[in-house]
Amino acid sequence: MALADIRNIEVKDLTSNRGQIEGLPANPRFVRDQEYETMKRSLIEDPEMLELRECVVVPFGKRYVVICGNTRLRAARELGMKSLPCKVLDPDTPAQKLRAYAIKDNVNYGKNDTDLLANEWEAVELLGWGVELNLDTDEKPKKKAAPKKKAEKPAEEAEATAEEKP
Repeated sequence: MALADIRNIEVKDLTSNRGQIEGLPANPRFVRDQEYETMKRSLIEDPEMLELRECVVVPFGKRYVVICGNTRLRAARELGMKSLPCKVLDPDTPAQKLRAYAIKDNVNYGKNDTDLLANEWEAVELLGWGVELNLDTDEKPKKKAAPKKKAEKPAEEAEATAEEKP
């Protein structure tokens, strides 16, 4: 088997990572409400992105556990999508590798060039795509901003009730 086979898998056959695989803790990622809504909107506007960046899954019993893409799975469920393109890992993939993939998938290794963003990109577009703009880094805020509200539940908890029907 190659590192991963690519195939469309029915959403009903996918389950989020809640720590059910020995050696792989539950998905630690949560997405704030506004960020989640922006991501959902991006799936509606550009669904082909799902084929460009598939979920990464591993077989587990009769289903597949999502290693990378738990928030996309949650959004796909809410949007009524029937299937998702997935890279299917070998069921014998070591837990240590699954752990690394799960975390590295959400690491941002680079920074944006704020001058380039400010001068050559449209702020409205960038904000709509979920890019956080901090273009005025030299200016101190006039008043303390309220902390961002956390999503009520981590992605895997929000999905658990919807997906655990045999």
